[in-house]
Amino acid sequence: MAYKIDFEGIHNSYNFNDEKRTLRHNTGKKITLFPYNTKFEKNRHKETIENYISVVGEFSRNLNNLAFEDLSLNEQWIDDIISHVNIDSRHKIILKGILKELFFNGDQIDLFHPKIFNYIKKDSAPNTINPNLAKFLFDTLLENYDTSLQKIIYNTYNHEPQNILATLLLKTLPPIPKFQEKEKKKKYKSCIPFISNLFCEDLNFMLNNSHFFLNSFDKLLKFYYFIYVAQLAMKLNRFLATDIAIPEPIYFNLEWESLSKSRTSYNRGWKLLAPNIHNIFSHANCLELLNHNFSNQSYTYAELRNKIYSMSQDEQSAFLDDLKKLKTKYIEHISDVNLEAFNVTQKFEDEIQNEIFELFNIIDYQFNVVRKSPYQRYALWFEEFCKTHFLKPRGSLGNTLNMSEENLIFITRLCIKDKSRLRLKLLFEEYEKRGVYFDRDSQNKIVQLFEKLNLIDKKSDSGDAQYVKAIL
Repeated sequence: MAYKIDFEGIHNSYNFNDEKRTLRHNTGKKITLFPYNTKFEKNRHKETIENYISVVGEFSRNLNNLAFEDLSLNEQWIDDIISHVNIDSRHKIILKGILKELFFNGDQIDLFHPKIFNYIKKDSAPNTINPNLAKFLFDTLLENYDTSLQKIIYNTYNHEPQNILATLLLKTLPPIPKFQEKEKKKKYKSCIPFISNLFCEDLNFMLNNSHFFLNSFDKLLKFYYFIYVAQLAMKLNRFLATDIAIPEPIYFNLEWESLSKSRTSYNRGWKLLAPNIHNIFSHANCLELLNHNFSNQSYTYAELRNKIYSMSQDEQSAFLDDLKKLKTKYIEHISDVNLEAFNVTQKFEDEIQNEIFELFNIIDYQFNVVRKSPYQRYALWFEEFCKTHFLKPRGSLGNTLNMSEENLIFITRLCIKDKSRLRLKLLFEEYEKRGVYFDRDSQNKIVQLFEKLNLIDKKSDSGDAQYVKAIL
């Protein structure tokens, strides 16, 4: 079936003004790739980036089909609990002290049971993206959210603890209303199936290990947020030639190792990733324009490639004409941009792919010439998250992708899962399946760490016969 561009829809959505020759970039109507806005302010939103626990709470409510209610689990809640306990007033004071000591850190309740995730406060800072970020993670990572996973989630969140006081607290939690049907609607396009599949596998494993889930749920969401956006940014810059079935190699450095400019991990780490992140707003706009079609479907570059090359030659020719017309109309409505210095070298042998590539580059060029501020602020949401959680400044080398010992142990546990051990070579393959690559120097340092932690099981002196034991 032919793919036709809806020019009237673009005209209305992008507010094309033919008289003034202006437009307004407007993403998220036909395809929504990212949860970001163009209102990032470092001084105002630094706390939002650091306040990732609010994302965990919002994601947990999405997981359990719950809406948000501002239900404070504070001292007043403890008083309400104790008022229903049939003991004399003197013992009630003692019980209150015990509950505060065991389950509270100041006026914040400890995460002693998975159900408490649902009561984490929502981030209400101005222009915050955190509620949208939780929805983004839910929509993109839980593409395969089936009934079997729903059952595991229910069992994990509703198991009764052995501690009688914990049971008392859980039974008196204020109820949270269910989502309305309109709130369940999917908003964000899931673009990388292999990451979604791995996330579901890892989440499933964690849900079956309640203590691990409680202590590391936030790490899981931080890690997959980073990996998903990093991989998507890399793949978008391959346009229609991308392969969404395999990860793009992105190299990490270990926090405790030294580094030089000659290392693969330096040249193919943050130095490689950062430029791919900078232009995600241009990709969001390019795909928004291309997705104004006469169907109810949205298409990534990879899906668009499959669609285009399933069409007849006549249909492809008509689509190429539409692309040229779209590029011309776009140029006509950015009259404040001087395109005399604009030049783009053809990247592909195929004319359709080159036309899409040129459209993207015009969009990217005009942002860099006259609209730098919204362009930069859009990407800063993710760049600042990376600086907070996954980057390490290394003097003249700048920032590098950083793997702490804590995160390495966490990811290793995800890779080994319930096995008693895993061959060392296969462990590195499991890392790479998740988009985490290490060069030879880093791999040697990892082996040294595991030996220090007594996690290496050697069957011989051969590297192929080395195993990594399960991490409890």
